[in-house]
Amino acid sequence: MPLWHTIDTGVELSGYHEDWKDVEKMCRNAIDRSSGQLVDISCVYGSNDLLKYVGDRCNGIRRLTLHWCSGIIDGVLNEVAYKFPLLEEIHLFKLDRCSLSPKTLEMIGRSCPILKSFKWYKIICKSTVRGGQDDDYAKAIAGTMRGLQHLSLSRLNLTNNAMKEILDYCPYLESLDLGYVFRGRFWIRKRRFRNKNEGKKSKFVAALSSDGLGVY
Repeated sequence: MPLWHTIDTGVELSGYHEDWKDVEKMCRNAIDRSSGQLVDISCVYGSNDLLKYVGDRCNGIRRLTLHWCSGIIDGVLNEVAYKFPLLEEIHLFKLDRCSLSPKTLEMIGRSCPILKSFKWYKIICKSTVRGGQDDDYAKAIAGTMRGLQHLSLSRLNLTNNAMKEILDYCPYLESLDLGYVFRGRFWIRKRRFRNKNEGKKSKFVAALSSDGLGVY
């Protein structure tokens, strides 16, 4: 019987590279012990090699969380996305600088057709100065993640039109969290969506911490 279904490396590290390597080694060992039955993994300070290791051995992952994984580059995340066809939740917090591209978001959306929750906390880079600079990310989400029920975006530079596109093409959204979003005030009405699976209405909740406006 598999020993592990969930792995969480969210530990307090001293900051030394050797500590990260030790945690990654333990994580690989736990992945091996899962016998391919792992469904939930949360990695702190993970590397490209660790992400590839997960993709090669755990195709049944349903929730993936990457936090402060400065060693993971955009290309590798794009490369392994198709290996997680059963993924329902992906949470990306403070990856390496601003490396995540709209193309990678599209790949995640196409590779994970039953994705229900997407959270991305972007690290600010100096180039984030123009209004709507990150609209391509919103288009990628709207175009490929139409089954989303929960969406959280932080520190993106978006316009009203970009947000409207998400609302128009993600009809199952139940919650939307925009943490410290740049450029513009978003006017979002109360909306109700019909859940096809449950046949009942669900209340749409939006939280916009960029200007203190909340919709419930």
